[in-house]
Parts: sequence; structure tokens; C-alpha cells
Amino acid sequence: MIQVPGPLHEDGAVHVWKTTTASLHPEDLAVLDSAEREQAQRFRFQEDRDLYIHAHAALRRILSSYTAIPACDLFFERGPYGKPELRSHSLRFNLSHSAGNIVIAVALQEVGVDIEFMRADLDLLDIAQHFFSPRELALVAAAGAGITRTFYRIWTCKEAYMKATGMGFSLPSRSFDVCGDGQLGVLNSQTHPGWSLSEFPCAEGFAAAVVTQGVTSKVHVCDYAESCGRPL
Repeated sequence: MIQVPGPLHEDGAVHVWKTTTASLHPEDLAVLDSAEREQAQRFRFQEDRDLYIHAHAALRRILSSYTAIPACDLFFERGPYGKPELRSHSLRFNLSHSAGNIVIAVALQEVGVDIEFMRADLDLLDIAQHFFSPRELALVAAAGAGITRTFYRIWTCKEAYMKATGMGFSLPSRSFDVCGDGQLGVLNSQTHPGWSLSEFPCAEGFAAAVVTQGVTSKVHVCDYAESCGRPL
């Protein structure tokens, strides 16, 4: 059983769970339903298969700890734009992974989370020109030696927001920015009221952010392996 940091109250708290494929357990596959097991087998490479299995097994075990529903008995459905939701339960969640690192956000309000490994071998300014708002693009262009960190901070904040709304990339990424009041990591309260954005610490070389509907009182970052008694 996962040891949760405490109950989720109506005060806007969000719990973000971190894990990696190093915590893959032989029992993980058995927790998945038949559709998830079939999806896992479609991956060509073992590392991708392991990532999918562990991420979704961890998700089921974490949600089970909040809902008191056995992990194997949880049923999921998808919203209008494909965002996964728990069937017949108000708990909200979101999952993201990158380069073997996994984050799972749990809240009572709509939530979106993103983690990205900060690759420096890409033309980040070119990507920003296609996906960032003019103000965000200006921050990237002026970042100099800090361009990689700046780019990925913006990217994770934007993707977390798009996932929180349930629209994902159906929401044009250039239609909003995450540098409200000239400060990176802040949603514009005038154009996007009712949402809270928080960046949180993760593994070295990664950027991560979480967005919730309403006011977020606190972001609790939890270690999955530690909470279920597995070696780190």
C-alpha cells in the first residue's frame, strides 16, 4: 500500500508523485488491465515497454491509495479531447514521463503535469518560433547561455496547462503565455483566470511543472519507491 502524505482537502493541495523505471517491479504487469497489457506489448523496445508498464502500474497503485478501490479494479475513460479520467470518481490525476522519469499528479480539481529531459542538441529557438507566444519567444531569444533551461521551463509550464484544461495540443500553444507580469512560470491572471501554475524540483537535468484549477495551496512532492517500501 502506498503511504500518501495526507488527505486531499478542498484547499487546493496537489500531490505530485515521482518514480523511475529503476523501480519497475515484477508484479507491475499484473496490475494492468487487458487493454493496457496489450498496449505494452505493442512497444518495439523493451525500455519503452518497461516505462509504460511501470508508469501505469504506479498510477493504479497511487490512485488506489486515495480511492480505496483495488488497483486492478480501477476503470478509466477519456474526456472529449482524450484526457484519461477515473470512471465514477471525482479524483483528478495526470501523468507525464521523459527519459525514464515519471511524474503523476493527484488533486481534487483539474490538474495537468509535465516533465521533460532538457536536451541541448536541438534547435530550441526554431521550436520556440513554432510553439511559443511572442513574449515567450522573446525570453528564449534573450536567454543566451541559459536558453536550454529557459526553453524547457516554458515548455513544461505550457504543456501542464494544456493538459490541465483537458484539451492538450488541441489548444493552440501560441494562444497563451506562461510569463504573466513579465515573470516566467506565471499564468496571466487576466487572460487565464482560475488556474494555478507551479514548477517543482525533479531529477537533475529535467524541468517539471504542474497546473491546477483554482488556487493551489501547496504542492507536495512524493517519492513512489520510498512510499511503497522499495529500494531507491
